[in-house]
This record gives sequence, structure tokens and C-alpha cells, in this order.
Amino acid sequence: MGGRLNVAAIGARTGLRWPDSNPFSVRWIDPSHIYFEPPPGICLNQLMRQLETKRGWGQIVGPHGSGKTTLVNQLELRLRQSSLPVVKVVLHRKVWRQGFPQALSATRRGGTRLIVDGFEQLPWVLQCVLRWFCAWRDCGLLVTSHRDVRLPWLVQTTSSLAWVQQIVSRLLQSCPRDVIREDDVRVCYDRQDGNVRETLFALYDLFEYRRRRGQVKQVQSRLALAPSQ
Repeated sequence: MGGRLNVAAIGARTGLRWPDSNPFSVRWIDPSHIYFEPPPGICLNQLMRQLETKRGWGQIVGPHGSGKTTLVNQLELRLRQSSLPVVKVVLHRKVWRQGFPQALSATRRGGTRLIVDGFEQLPWVLQCVLRWFCAWRDCGLLVTSHRDVRLPWLVQTTSSLAWVQQIVSRLLQSCPRDVIREDDVRVCYDRQDGNVRETLFALYDLFEYRRRRGQVKQVQSRLALAPSQ
């Protein structure tokens, strides 16, 4: 469904009934599925216009867990609506050697819009090689990185408590009221030094703890109300 989070699948809010799935589980917060909640000052339409002006070139720069991958996934969806071919390559520290040939191969088709998530994982020389081939074959090059990699600036991502509260509010739409409070989000956010991804993981643990405790209390209440034999 176009990368949107299906909160209805989490479970309906019916009093004290707990959902069958933790709303902070990976399947709900994975960057390839979660609906992008744009931080203040970021507009997807504006970013798309900037990309068009730069012929598909741009860098999204920010620290760990600040929404780079989630943002680039939303831009990828927009790019795929055009007639130009789009290729996305995800680079990790241990597998960049596999990703580089894939990225280089994508430039064989002129006009391709190449997306590289984790561009800084490539050695500097290979970054230069990929930039050169993209320019030579009129391909776009949209990347995410933790630092400036000398591409046109598209946006710098930063996290904020208000933004995380917005994400959490959406995730909890179908959950019991007040199971995760604003103070809980603030504490987790501070403990994770503003890393949105790690904050959501911490909230997963807190939700599980409270859900299990709540289910135990429900069973105890039912046993107390059950007629004695």
C-alpha cells in the first residue's frame, strides 16, 4: 500500500483489550513500510522539485536514526511514478563490495535515477567513480549519508521530541489509552540521545512489559469475579 502504515491492522481500541501486535515491532516501524511523518520544514513536493532541478542529484545527510532511510524511501516512491528507470542500492559496512557493482551496473542505462542508501560506506575513490559514471551517462544520483559526500544538498535530517511524539501518536491510534504516555516517549528519547530508531525500540520493550502486566491483571480480575463452585 505505497509504504503507508496500516494502523487498522494493529487492532481496534475496545476498552482494555490489548492488540495482538506490538505497534513498535519491526514490521510497523521498518523504514520501507512506515508512513513518513515529515519533520518541520521538510516538504516532499518541494524536495521532488529540487531533485528535478538537479537532474536527480542530491544528498540526504543526518545522524543515525534521524529518518534518512524513511525519507529516501518516500522519494523513491515518487520517482517510480515517472517514466525514468529507478534503481535503489542499500549499502552496509560489511556488504558494500556487493552493492558497488550493482550501483555501477545501474548506470549502463542512460537516464537511470540511482538511489544509494549509505553512500558513505563506499571508499572515497569508489564514490568518485560512481559520481563520474552517473554524470557521464546522465544518471541521477540520490544518496543518504552520515556526512557530507560532496553532492548537491537536498536536506539535512535532524530529530526532535515533537516529531517523535507525532510518530508515536500515529502508531498508538488503535491501542489502549495512556499505555505509552508523553513522558515515556520523552524519557526514551533522551536516553537514546535523540536516535529515533532506538527510541522506538525502547518503547517496544516498555509496551511489551505493560501489555503483559495488563493481561495478567485482566486474568486476575476475571478469576476474582468468577462464581465460586
